[in-house]
Amino acid sequence: MTARRNSDNARGSNKTTYSTLSIIIGALFGALLGMGVWIIATYSSSHRVQPDIASVPPCADVSTAIQPQVTTKPTASVKPNQQPSQSKSTAGAASSQLIGPVPTPKRSLVICVDPGHPSEVSSGKTVQNGLQEVVINWNVAAYLIQNLQASGYSVICTKTHCEETVTNKRRAEIANQNGASLLIRLHCDTGSGSGYTLYYPDRQGKKNEKVGPSALVIKSSYVAADAIHRGMTAAMKGDLKDNGVKGDSATKIGGRQGALTGAIYSDVPAVTVEMVFLSNRADADFIRAETGQQRMASALAAGIAQ
Repeated sequence: MTARRNSDNARGSNKTTYSTLSIIIGALFGALLGMGVWIIATYSSSHRVQPDIASVPPCADVSTAIQPQVTTKPTASVKPNQQPSQSKSTAGAASSQLIGPVPTPKRSLVICVDPGHPSEVSSGKTVQNGLQEVVINWNVAAYLIQNLQASGYSVICTKTHCEETVTNKRRAEIANQNGASLLIRLHCDTGSGSGYTLYYPDRQGKKNEKVGPSALVIKSSYVAADAIHRGMTAAMKGDLKDNGVKGDSATKIGGRQGALTGAIYSDVPAVTVEMVFLSNRADADFIRAETGQQRMASALAAGIAQ
């Protein structure tokens, strides 16, 4: 009887040992399996194809220098002695040095500078030839504001920082509420073309039951676009292809709505400038350089002074 008990105890002990070993082996196998999955995932992550945006410069940090005003009085948004902060990016940020002659306005005017995107239409962050439109628009706007302020203009801006999302309707409202004499909208084009193009509302459009702009704004927008174009052409001196002045109806959105949204809601002359085609390598190389951005801003300032 004692021998049988000992035998049963031995078998029980062996079962316990086997069970314990099974648990340990299972745990080790699970750990090894988990480690294998982790290694595979890590390898896959490190070798995943990523979009090439290493060459895309960050947005220039000029938020302390450019502040929109939403009051009903046309007060200056940026004091003349304020300068945008420096950027180490190749695309450049705003600097205190102005390129080209500074035009002198005949009378004090309020200019609303609108760096395009992000908006309800697009973020403007698509990479083309290593550049993002939202960055170029912002940098040129910073230079333009410097030029205009140095010339004695009061300047307001529709954004407080590069990546701020503002609807096209709201951009027009900022110009309206500040009694701006001009709303100048800065953008970059894409497609098979090259060079710069100026657009103005050549007819009324409709957006969400809003019909606009008025006949007076249509007429004054053309006058402004024509004057800016003449000044830009003289200042650019053939650096970029000149595509002239066209109506909003020539654009995809303008053709569908009758006019661009920013113009429909605008109570002041509105001019949209497609500064370059980022899809064109030569255009992109021009506007990528800080000097190119400064040249564009100086040309725009010269046109506004016409």
